[in-house]
Amino acid sequence: MKKLLVAVAALLTCVGMNAQFWAGGSLGFNMTNYDFDGAETQMDFNLAPTVGYALSDNLEVGLSFSYGMTNNMYGIKDADWSKISITPFARYTFLQEGKIGLFVDGMIGYEKFGDDISVAGPTYNQYFHDPITYNREIGDGSQIKVGVAPGVKIALTDELTLASTFGFFGFSHHAGTDTGTVDNNKFGIDANTTFSFGLYYAF
Repeated sequence: MKKLLVAVAALLTCVGMNAQFWAGGSLGFNMTNYDFDGAETQMDFNLAPTVGYALSDNLEVGLSFSYGMTNNMYGIKDADWSKISITPFARYTFLQEGKIGLFVDGMIGYEKFGDDISVAGPTYNQYFHDPITYNREIGDGSQIKVGVAPGVKIALTDELTLASTFGFFGFSHHAGTDTGTVDNNKFGIDANTTFSFGLYYAF
């Protein structure tokens, strides 16, 4: 029993020596113009703070929060949308060459979103006549995602790192809560809509 306790204590000491807290995140802003009569400028904003803990040189765990909002979606005045999400993840760096590393994130994410739509008529119907498109892009509801995302990181200094993830492979469940949305499940690769990068500081 004493040998087991000594072994556990040695393991915890080793992990503690390699462990390191880090924090950072990403901030995004985008403006999009649409080419139709009466179109408004769409404005997108996203803030995603992230904290993490390095257990070893190639294994980290973290937690990311995200808040995003869109005004005048698809150029439609007063078509506003917002979301909030929380995503715990584990990051494994499988290749490290100098200051550049390749990693994969395993994650479980929960997202809650809603809209404030006060428009109707031909302009509205032109963009939201398809229930599937409506379901994917706008409406009240929530989404759960389980999967992996590859990424790359670059050590700018000993403390500061630039990291980027791109694509997503896994399962997602969308649950709509109004008459314009429906529940659906997706499994596969999403390489078009999941790209992010941010700066992280290690303490």
